[in-house]
Amino acid sequence: MLVENWMSKTVVTVGQNESLLDAMRLLEQKAVSMLPVLEGEEVVGIVT
Repeated sequence: MLVENWMSKTVVTVGQNESLLDAMRLLEQKAVSMLPVLEGEEVVGIVT
């Protein structure tokens, strides 16, 4: 089995300069358990 069969095609992300409250709201609204944190187009962390 390949990763592509299990991965999400649409990824919800948050910018590193967004507030934690906004990130928490996004987690709830999108019903996801983690948000990749971006600086420009580069992933620099993950909020869980």
